[in-house]
Amino acid sequence: MTNISLEIDHLLLAAHNLQDGINAVSDKLNVTASPGGKHPNQGTENALLGLQGQKYLEIIAGDKTSDIHSNIRQECEKFITPGMYWWALRCSDISALRDKLIEQNIPCSDIQDGSRIDTDGNEITWKLLFAESDLYGKAMPFFIQWGNHHPSNNQDCNTALKEVRISHPLASDLLELLLGIGLREDNVHFIEASEFSLSIDMERENNPPATF
Repeated sequence: MTNISLEIDHLLLAAHNLQDGINAVSDKLNVTASPGGKHPNQGTENALLGLQGQKYLEIIAGDKTSDIHSNIRQECEKFITPGMYWWALRCSDISALRDKLIEQNIPCSDIQDGSRIDTDGNEITWKLLFAESDLYGKAMPFFIQWGNHHPSNNQDCNTALKEVRISHPLASDLLELLLGIGLREDNVHFIEASEFSLSIDMERENNPPATF
């Protein structure tokens, strides 16, 4: 059986307006996220802040120039102020990961091909997998396998992700599940709580730690 290792790839901070999200990060970390690009099939656009360890923060919002109103765009537009929305784990064999999730009785989507055009006009490609269980909601990460380019490669990666906190009524069960399929992160903490929340701590040299 393929040995699967899952690492944090990126964390999504949703905003009603992209500039509001960029400003929220700049106000706390004194750094400006770089323009990422547009997701033509979702009607969203993003900005990226590279993090140490080939990770990044994705600020995502609806693209006001697009007529596409996908589920993720509609959910972003519910955020009155920018806030943490979801998280993604990276793997190198997403087909094997899908098989492993199904073995654990977790229904999954088909593997989906994704792409966007970056600000230099280059196409960035990836494959996505979503668990389709209602048990965990957005506490359950989605999974990604990149093509030949990772978005953090062209970023200023002087910001450190210090801690991720996942609160959920079934936090312990989710932790056991993710460890069983290959989670290899020491700074992700699962907390039993009455409802879901996602929060992170980041730190940048010469700036105090920032919580989102």
